[in-house]
Amino acid sequence: MNNRKIIFIGMVLMLLLGVAHFLYGSLAAEHENTKSVTVSEARIMAKDFTFYNQENAQVSLSDFKGKPVVLNFWATWCGPCRAELPAFEKKFKEHGKQVEFIMLNLTDGQRETVTSVSSFVKDGAYTFPLFYDKDFAGAEAYAIRAVPTTYFIDANGNISSRIVGSLDENILEAEIRELLK
Repeated sequence: MNNRKIIFIGMVLMLLLGVAHFLYGSLAAEHENTKSVTVSEARIMAKDFTFYNQENAQVSLSDFKGKPVVLNFWATWCGPCRAELPAFEKKFKEHGKQVEFIMLNLTDGQRETVTSVSSFVKDGAYTFPLFYDKDFAGAEAYAIRAVPTTYFIDANGNISSRIVGSLDENILEAEIRELLK
């Protein structure tokens, strides 16, 4: 091989490695917890929207004003969502009298149905409040692009913080304590 071919192949390999490094970094970032909109940054009023409870009655986020809210967007097909549910269950049992938990399933009627989600929650022995975003009103209002996504809303209806990605028990506890200050 002549020197030009060797240099060309070396440059192509370096370019491919650079692209691979960039893609790996951006994909890895999507799977990490990302927190934004902290209390010190801004007081953003939570957008109101309508969703459904287990009795198929319409409920609005504004119905919970006056009490801090943990609003979690999730789906049964989402591995990270399923992984964080035990932490939500534990924190609901610990703080459920002081904080409203809205575990909002993205119920599309095909992949996620009220029946399949209800069975999943029952089989998992979860007791947290289960709600359904059947019209995707919440997903649209909050521009949900990835699940799980959790919003922490203070008693006045302001967003305290948002975390995209799965939460562990310690992060969830810290965010709830911040809401209760």
